[in-house]
Amino acid sequence: MEAKARIKVLSFAILGLLLSVSTSESASDQLACGSGRTISEALQHLKPGDTLLVSGACNENLVIPEEVVNVILDGQGAATINARDPSDPTINVRGDGITIRNFVSIAGGETGILVTRGGAATIDRNIIHAAGNNGIVVNLNSSARIVNNTIQSNSQTGILITDSSSARIGFLMAGDPVARPNVIQNNGENGISVARSS
Repeated sequence: MEAKARIKVLSFAILGLLLSVSTSESASDQLACGSGRTISEALQHLKPGDTLLVSGACNENLVIPEEVVNVILDGQGAATINARDPSDPTINVRGDGITIRNFVSIAGGETGILVTRGGAATIDRNIIHAAGNNGIVVNLNSSARIVNNTIQSNSQTGILITDSSSARIGFLMAGDPVARPNVIQNNGENGISVARSS
């Protein structure tokens, strides 16, 4: 009887381990902008840990909602995102653990990238330019790591941190031995502004 009970417990332990391994596997998805599917639509199918490899010229105002967590958007050093509506951010991040990297142009919106409502993002190796107001805004209790970007030619501030938010600019973590500087130039106002308990 005891042997059967041990076998049952062992079987459940092995099943639990297999399930945890299978659910932790990450995957990559490909999106060619202009093919009829948008980044917003592709995000609906991503699981935590997944990477979306984006190519082409994407024309949309991208909202990454709270339920999307721990995903990577990778422009592969060639993709662009241009806002359709200049009165909204080009990219609006509300999810946690979002990485936006390797886009050669993020432009056309009221803000280039907005991290807001408790969102958290790593913004790495992008060119963020020609926003109607600010290049990057981190606000409303949000956080960001901003490294290796070129942030230029925005009408107001390059990077604005406000409303009880925080950012690491040029470093990924405390004590990071490697500096990962941004180029912040030719913006209409300040390069970096920090305000309102941030």
